[in-house]
Formats: sequence, C-alpha cells, structure tokens
Amino acid sequence: MAEKQEARPAPSDTAPRRLTARIVAATVVLGELALFLFARFSPTYYTLEADGPGFVRGVMLAALPLLLLAGYLTARWRDLGWKGIRRGVQLGFLALFVMLFVAAAFPMYSYLVPDLFLRADPLAAGSAVVGGDAELARLWPSLVVIALTLLLGRVFCGWICPLGTCIDLSDHLLFRRVRPRKRVLWPQLKYYVLAASLVAAAFSLQLAHLFDPIPLLTRALALVLYPIVTLAQSAGVSGAARVGEALTNLGLGPVGRGLSALRGTEASPVYLGHNLLVLALFVGLLALSAYGRRFWCRNLCGLGALLGLLGRYGLLKRRVNQNCTRCLRCHIECKMSAIPQEVEGTALRECILCWDCVHACPHDANPIVLTPQPSAPKDDLAFGLTRRRLVAAMAAGLGLAMAAKATPARAHRSQRLLRPPGALPVMSEAGLTPRPFDEVDFLETCVRCGECMKACPTNAIQPALAEAGWEGFWTPVLVPKIGYCEHNCNLCGTVCPTGALRFFYIAEKARLIIGTANINRNTCIAWYEDRDCLACNEACSYQAVPFQYLPMDREGGPVWHRRPVVDEGKCTGCGQCEKACPVKPEAAIVVFGKERKQ
Repeated sequence: MAEKQEARPAPSDTAPRRLTARIVAATVVLGELALFLFARFSPTYYTLEADGPGFVRGVMLAALPLLLLAGYLTARWRDLGWKGIRRGVQLGFLALFVMLFVAAAFPMYSYLVPDLFLRADPLAAGSAVVGGDAELARLWPSLVVIALTLLLGRVFCGWICPLGTCIDLSDHLLFRRVRPRKRVLWPQLKYYVLAASLVAAAFSLQLAHLFDPIPLLTRALALVLYPIVTLAQSAGVSGAARVGEALTNLGLGPVGRGLSALRGTEASPVYLGHNLLVLALFVGLLALSAYGRRFWCRNLCGLGALLGLLGRYGLLKRRVNQNCTRCLRCHIECKMSAIPQEVEGTALRECILCWDCVHACPHDANPIVLTPQPSAPKDDLAFGLTRRRLVAAMAAGLGLAMAAKATPARAHRSQRLLRPPGALPVMSEAGLTPRPFDEVDFLETCVRCGECMKACPTNAIQPALAEAGWEGFWTPVLVPKIGYCEHNCNLCGTVCPTGALRFFYIAEKARLIIGTANINRNTCIAWYEDRDCLACNEACSYQAVPFQYLPMDREGGPVWHRRPVVDEGKCTGCGQCEKACPVKPEAAIVVFGKERKQ
C-alpha cells in the first residue's frame, strides 16, 4: 500500500516574508509615483498642457489599477503565496503595457507615457547610446531597471517583462501537457547574441531589436494586432448598422435606430506592411515553449543576458536549508533551469525569482531570502561561455556591421525614401539647428519598435523593406500613397523612446523638409489633358501648389488655362498632394526625398 503523501505545511509568518511583501508593495507604489512625476514634469513630452483636474484624472486612471492590485496582493499574500502574487503582478504590468500602447494615439489627450516600457529597457537604451546619438534624458527609466536588478536580482524578467508574461500564458494554455523528455538548453547562446549585438551597434548596425523583448512585443502589437483590431471594429460597426437598418424596416424602430446611429463611428482601417512576417516570428517565438518552458528567455533573449550579468549581485537569493530531502521538485519546476540536480546551488544569472521552486517544495527547504551575504560558491555556477566563442560572436557582429556599410543601398539611397519629420533636423525659432541629424544617425539610434507606426493618425508611417537597405529593415518610412503627414501632428517625435525621431513643436513643422513634390506633366490631368483639376491645390496645407495661368490656342482666340506648379520654398514633402491625386496607379504628383545635410 502506497504511503500517504505528506501534507504540505502552511507557510509560517516569518519576518523575512513580511519584509519581502512590504518591499513588493512599496516597489509597485513607488513605480506609480515615478510614473506620476515623470508625466507631470517631463519638459518635452506633451502636445497638450496639463489642465489641472484633467491631468489629475488621467494620472489617477493610470495609477488606480496598479495601486488596487498592490493593496489586494499585499492583503492576501499569505493565502495566495508568492507564486500567486507574482502572477498578479505580471498581469498588472501586462495590462499597463497594453494600456500605454493604446494611449499612443492622436490627439494625445492621455497623460501617460506610451513608450515608458521602451524607455525602461536597458538593452534598447544601451544599443541606442552605444551606436547612435540617443537623447539620454528620455532613457533615464532604464537606469531604474538597472538599479532594481543590481539591488534585488533579475526580478524584471520574472515579474515585469510583458513578453515573459505572454510566454507564461501561452505555455500554460497551449503547452501545459506538452513537455520534452530532455531539456533543450543553450543558456550561453543569449550571451553571444548580446555580445554580437553590442559590437554591431558600436559600428552603426542595430541588431538588438531582433532579440529584445520590449521592442519585439511592441512591434508585434503595432504591426499585427492593431490593424486586426481596427479592421474588426470597422467591420463590426458596419455590420451592426446594417442590422439596425434591417430591424427598422421590420418595424423595430428604437432598436434599429440605435444600431443605425453607429454608422460613421467605425475606425479607419489601418494597413501596415510585413504583418505576416512579424506574426510568423512572434508565433514561432511562442511555439518554442514546446521544446522547453521559457525557451526564448533561457536561450535567446538579449535583455535577459544583460540583466543576468547584473542580477547575480542582487540581495534576493535562494537558500537551501536542512529540511531538503532532495526530491528534485525544485529542479523539475524551475522554468529557467537555474537549479541543478544537486539542488544546493543556483545559477544566479538565470534565476528570475519567480518563486516556483518555493511553491513546489513540500518542506519549505529552499526559501528565497533577502540577504546581503555574498554569493556562495555553488551559486556561481559556470554557464558554458568560452573565450573563443565569445570572440567569434563579437567578430560576427563586427563582420555584419562592415557588410552593411559595403552595400550599394547605403551609398545610393532611393529617391522615394522619405523619413518622418521627427528624423529631420529640429529648427529653433531663430532658424538654427541645435543638433545636426542625418540618415546614418537615424539608423544607429532607431530600435525598430513600431511605436511611431501605431501612433501615426493617417497610417502614413510604414516599416521599410528594401528602400533603406537591409540595415534599415523595419525602420519607419513615410509612404504618401497610403497616407500623408498631418500638418497638426507631432506624435512620431513624441512616442519615440530613443530620440531617433525627435520631439518637435507644431510651429516648427513647416521648416522640417521631408522632401519635395514633383509633377509629372505627362500624366497630370491639368497638364496633359488640358482639364481643370484642383485636387493637389486644395489638399495642400502649406499653399505650396499654386496655379500657373498659361495661354492655350483655341478657335476664337487664346484661352487661359491654369496648371499646378510646386513652390519648393513652401513645400515640406508631407504627401497630401500625392495622396489626393486622382491619377492611378501612380500619382501624377509624387514626393521625392532630399539629402539631409549637416
């Protein structure tokens, strides 16, 4: 007869647990306070000024959910256990991430900071600073994450990272019953990826965005989920309006009129390129969990490698006491494979302090404690790095950067390559350029997060494919055929986390020259067909397409005919004329880019 399994004892109410609970609650509250102060005193963020009561309401709406969550988890930490508390905190930060993503919209009435998670990303900040001319004032939240990692350990990966939460959710929902017989482990691979990315960034090639979870998830939401949501909302509203009309015809007037009133409220569909490629990569990333829990985090995440190097000095550490029976439950449950089969040691570079091992142990034999004591020898486990492979990874990053500089696309940019106005020199009221900025600077600083593409109100900003060379892949470009640059908008420079797209004031926009419009007289209706067409003239917000009156010989005498011309002194290259031109498939007036000079 099998022995009855020993019941797990209730966790004791010890002083270290109470102290750690207070630290978690205080961290969440202080994070909200930092968000409040940043939103209130940021000098270069808002397109609208704080208006007192409206500002307070916006901040309270942002702070209230996390404050309530912190209070609830603190009150029930003894019942939920640290694993339950960690899950609640993860969901709270994922909700905050989505809320900030939605807030990146025109007009910017929200007092949140849509790119807060991107600014708090140490890898994105480091690669932008090492490779380009990033605005350091925007990236100070990343210093908070670094300080938190140095103080407590790699808590960002286990408690805050929104992509880690998505991986945990997909692992629980899709791969809970699928477990490999052997663990697929290449934990050293992410350190080689980190080394190659930083070396490539130092030589003007950005690769970190391919292995950085925050830009990766933001890009997936911007290029895949956001267009799907807008299409679904538009189709749903249109369908409801048609149902309302049918109900009205059937005599159900009040209900039918209510549904019919929805017509006109549907969102304009958003079309962004490369969405299938981004979707395939994101689904593939989640599918890696079939080969092991948190496969991406353990083996490929560049941010995890950076935080792992810093987190081994944190104060929170796993300790094994005399109650351990070596049942190996902690080793089996560890999603990061940070606990070896000997179970006494812990790979602190890999431990994300998720408390799964504590929850799995039936004897409370491996608590996570707050201790200033240095790491034990068994906690400093070797993680397989070799000097030869590290040098090879750095050489690979250098080789990729040199290859990027040798491509023809770098020397001969496409004439149709148009960058958003935030990528151009910002002109002051005195007509000076405080800091010159060119195409190379832009490529070195942009982290390819897609935040500007989501925020653009006219869908004009698209991800680049080949027009900027393969080093400019996924960088933002302006496509007037799809949308024009709204003259009363500065969101692209507002939501950019690194300053690759700079903040500028609306009054400065007329001096930010994206390009110059050019009229093809062989296809223009007014020039080629001698018919009146006012489309480009009426669409231009800068009065840069006036009419030129020319005589035409007709029976009975000359007839004065008006034809559009481009005033290059006023044209900013916004693309309103190209978007409005009725000539298809290629507009008769198109915008060509200009070389930006320092």
